[in-house]
Amino acid sequence: MMNDYKVLNQRKNGNKTISSPNDISQYILNINVDRRSGTNINECKLTCDGIPYINGVPLVRKSITNSRNVITDPMDKMQILINGKIQFTGWLVNYKISSDNQQVELTLHDNGIILKRGLNAHPMPKVTYKEVYNTTVIAMLAGIVGVTVNLDPKVIEKAVLLKEYTIENGQNIYDAIVELCKSLDAVIMAQKDGTMIVKPVYLEYTSGFDFKYDEVEHITAASTTISTSMLKPTILVKNESDEKAKKSWVFTDKEMLNYLNSWDDVEVIDSDLAINKDVARNMAHERICTMWRSATTQDIVAADGNIDMDVDKVIQTTIDDDTDVYRVIGMTTVFNEDEGFIDQLTLECIHPHNVEFLGDMIDCKGMRDAIVAQAIKYVNVPFHPDMYYRTDEGEWGMKDEALITHTLIDVGIKGPETLTTSQPTIKNEWCYSITKDQLQAGDIVTWPNDQKEMGFYIGNNKIIEVWGSVISNMTPTAMKYKGYFVKVILMDDAFGVVNPECWRLKELESCG
Repeated sequence: MMNDYKVLNQRKNGNKTISSPNDISQYILNINVDRRSGTNINECKLTCDGIPYINGVPLVRKSITNSRNVITDPMDKMQILINGKIQFTGWLVNYKISSDNQQVELTLHDNGIILKRGLNAHPMPKVTYKEVYNTTVIAMLAGIVGVTVNLDPKVIEKAVLLKEYTIENGQNIYDAIVELCKSLDAVIMAQKDGTMIVKPVYLEYTSGFDFKYDEVEHITAASTTISTSMLKPTILVKNESDEKAKKSWVFTDKEMLNYLNSWDDVEVIDSDLAINKDVARNMAHERICTMWRSATTQDIVAADGNIDMDVDKVIQTTIDDDTDVYRVIGMTTVFNEDEGFIDQLTLECIHPHNVEFLGDMIDCKGMRDAIVAQAIKYVNVPFHPDMYYRTDEGEWGMKDEALITHTLIDVGIKGPETLTTSQPTIKNEWCYSITKDQLQAGDIVTWPNDQKEMGFYIGNNKIIEVWGSVISNMTPTAMKYKGYFVKVILMDDAFGVVNPECWRLKELESCG
């Protein structure tokens, strides 16, 4: 089949209107379209003959003082078709004229360039949205500059409600949308026809392929070359927008850590959009996927041009005698008289990247507050035999130690596998001794009452502990009937707190 092409140009008239398409194909010598997967402003370069073919009208202005009576001008809209199918839609952002041969190189950027400008909300200094979903904010920000954005259903599933979102006057709209996309584990990109879409950063793969290539020319074979300096297996996501409630979460990619032979490094993401663990996980996963992709030099193959090929398509082909499926993460389409119609495809192995949650990281005051808040949740909770059980005498009863360990597990300081009712373990392995005047909320107090009591100090000379004693032959039902509860008591002799010993968790050692 004879390949053909068409380049259509629409002149921009003022702020909001463009002219009907005008075919300028006769000027075109070479087409080079470059598209990448993920958040990118994709680019097309057109090499053109600068000779004025139509009524002596030049292709472009040589100076900004020249007449606008030219074929095309900055921010005109262009569309490239090959064999009748759209391959690129974009806007002329700059051009270069060669004095030697009068050829003109036009550079087009896709529809993302419309978003990539500062917000002009004059005379308002900012725009604020309240009680709105992050997905809705994306659509509204794009709407400010007249762009419609389509969101993938899988992205919409991850939407979260923001109490407030503010964009300052002059802030780049595209950059703001990109950050919102990261909170959804998503990317924004323009399709060939110019449609703007937001879709998951990593597309799920089950089986099959979109295209089969029996013959490809292997340009590079470097899929095992890793720029290790770019890989950071641990991701710390933090939100410090509220001084009274700073939040942070830690995630890791164990596969990356293993690949680097346990060489760990930390990437920090500081974002006001990280309002909970799920959003933080989205951000961590997006960063891990982008990191792997950026640090890996992939296989690049050349094949006959395919008007239906696009980024994120899956192909089956044979590389180095190995037949497998690959995802297309980049493609450069070249069309000219010498080379014909060729696609250069950048491939990656289909392999999902999983992030594992390691736990919350909170400041010292936050950690102490979290311990107290969680322990207080057990106040007035009646005895539960599966939670509090004395094994030393084979009797039902309540163990203060279980309250301690369950609370620490709940707030993420200890893991479930550490659950213990051993007071020596808690005192001697988890803590170190402090004096009474050093006590702070979240520290632990023990005192030699009938059963060697233990509780959390919660401030104001108060302790939270399990109130009740082990009674011989007392059944769980009878214990509940007696009304033994987790209670707050005063730290004094009236409540049996005599000669107390004070302890601090090693996790709080640097907190003073």
